[in-house]
Order: sequence, then structure tokens, then C-alpha cells
Amino acid sequence: MSGSQSESKVTVRVNAADSLTEVFLVDSRFEKIAAGVGSVEAAVAPGLYKARFRVGQVQSDNLIEVPAGAPVKVFDGLAVQFSSPVPLSQTMMWQQEHGVAAQELSRSVPLKKGSGSQFFLFLRGMTEAACQPWLGVSLHDLDGTLLAEAEEGVCDAKSRCCGLHLELDPGTYRLRVEEEPDEIYEMFVLMLAGWQTQIFAVAEDGWLPGVQLVRAALPEAAVLMSEIGKGFNPASPAARQTEQLRLGLLHGRKVLCQTGLQNLLAAQPLNPMNVLYAAGLVQETDDAAELARHLDSILADLPDMQLLLPGTAKQFALPPLLRKSWQLLMDAVSKEKTGIPPGSLNEQIQQGAALNTALWLMHRLG
Repeated sequence: MSGSQSESKVTVRVNAADSLTEVFLVDSRFEKIAAGVGSVEAAVAPGLYKARFRVGQVQSDNLIEVPAGAPVKVFDGLAVQFSSPVPLSQTMMWQQEHGVAAQELSRSVPLKKGSGSQFFLFLRGMTEAACQPWLGVSLHDLDGTLLAEAEEGVCDAKSRCCGLHLELDPGTYRLRVEEEPDEIYEMFVLMLAGWQTQIFAVAEDGWLPGVQLVRAALPEAAVLMSEIGKGFNPASPAARQTEQLRLGLLHGRKVLCQTGLQNLLAAQPLNPMNVLYAAGLVQETDDAAELARHLDSILADLPDMQLLLPGTAKQFALPPLLRKSWQLLMDAVSKEKTGIPPGSLNEQIQQGAALNTALWLMHRLG
């Protein structure tokens, strides 16, 4: 148990393996002494303490013995193995064959459907029932025209994975999954000039109530971006950081403090997906204006970014990518602070059915 208050204090510094991991220091009475992101530091009496590391909904605990007489006690935690549809090493769903396949296919020659940006879709199954995770998945332009079906990519039923790599014009596209006949859901994906957008999803059995088919769970998809030519790297710290931002946003965790935001904005080049996730994390805070000031002209035009700016009066014809941004838009429309053009895609979504539980703006067609 922790020591008495009369004993000399020892500075304890707890470091997480990743800069966006939440860190907590707890005493023997289970009282929180310090909390932070990336690391924490506190002066404590000698004794036993617990270091807790958390990513999304996954946490790991370690006991720390703080000896008397030591000026500083440093404890370095191991990487938290969180769950992710991305085949990243040091995660709960890591399978080497999936990581190798995703890396190779993301660097293959893409099917040409345009120019300037790339789309990489990687679907995988974790059970024998999910040996064809590509079924029912397709990519469409904003008008709804079919561009490619996932099965046109490299698909392997034995390894339970599929990779589709396309070259596209920059812009917003519609990624669809058909759960059963006439039961189609879609999310929106962004292509930027010079960047490869990477979408990862796992096929699951009946992720919608009453539907028993095994289909890719797009509501839980992860999206990364890398510069064209670099592809996906399953051991990339940058990819892991982007996933931690997504999980923080998904589970409502405060993983982006002001220092973390400044570090993110200092990165060169500025990763667009990190900016998008940061926008969701700092919405309606003082940091939103700071984030908006750093946006270049391409990102500044995105609906998700426009909704960060106070007093936005423009009409929105195109949908945002995040469900949280869609709710901000609906709130602004209800207060008559902005509008949706008649006949626009946003009007169609507004009149349809959007999933409330997804991170992404997912809606049902028809």
C-alpha cells in the first residue's frame, strides 16, 4: 500500500508507449492521483501504485513500486493492444498475413478510374464464416454511378481478405454495402490530390438487427491517408496514431490536449485524416478556431471543417464525412443558421435514415 504523508515524496513519471494513449496514476485506495495523455508526473509517498493506460475502450494496468529515497521513479508502459479493423501490429486483431497483404496491395499498380488521387479498400474476415468479406461492397461517384465492386480487386477466400486499389479524380465518393436485397447502406469517402485514402473494414455476421448475412461492417470502418507512393505500413507509428485519434473520437475520449493539437499541426506534411479526426475531437471548443487557422484551401472547403467556423451561413449541398458533423449541420439548419439546397444530396439524406451509432455519416438508400 502507498506510504504515509509524512514520508519524503518521490517524483513518479509514467510514460505511455504512444503519445495519444491516456495515462492514469492511481493509489492503493483506488483514488486517481494524476491523469494525462502520453505521460503523467506526480510527487507521491513511497509505496505501491497503479499505472493505467487506455486507448478507446481498452485499458491495461501495471503495478508500480515506488521505493523510499529515490528522487525520481520512471515507468515506461507497453503499447496497448486495442481492437482495430486495420491490420496493425501490436493490436488485438493483428494477423501477419493480413498486414503483409494490405502492405503489398496498397503499393500495387492501381486500376485507373481517374487521376490525381488513390483509393485503397482492404476488407478482411476473422472467422471461417467471413471468408468472402468483399461481398456486397461497391464504390460509386456522387451521382451514384458504379465505379467498381470490391470483388474486382485481389480477393483471397483462404486468407479471408480482399484489396481494391483504384486511381481516381480528387473528390467525394460513396462506399456502399448491401446487407441484403434492397438493404443498402453507404458512407462517404474523400479523395485528395497526392494522397491515398485507405479504408479498412472487418466482415461481421449480422451487424444490423435481423440481418444474418456476413457483410463488411462499414459503420466501424477505419480510414487512414498516406502520400501516394508510400502505401500502408502495418508497423507505422503514424498509422497507429491516426487510429488512436479515431478511437478517441468514437468513444468520446479526450485524447487531444492543446499540446497534442500543436504537435499534430506541426507535422509536415499535415495528414488530412488526422485533421478530420481532430476536427471531431475539438468541435465547440476554443481549439476549433486554432485548428481552422491551419487548414489549407483543400481542407478548408470540406463541410466538416466549415462547420467548425462560427457564424457559417453558407448552404451545404455536399455531406460531411462524420456523423458528429452531420448533427452539427442539422442543428444549424433547425436554428435557421444555414440551409440545405432543395434537391441536393444532403436533402436526400435528411429525408432518409442515418445511423445514429456510427462514427461516419452512414445512411440507408431508398
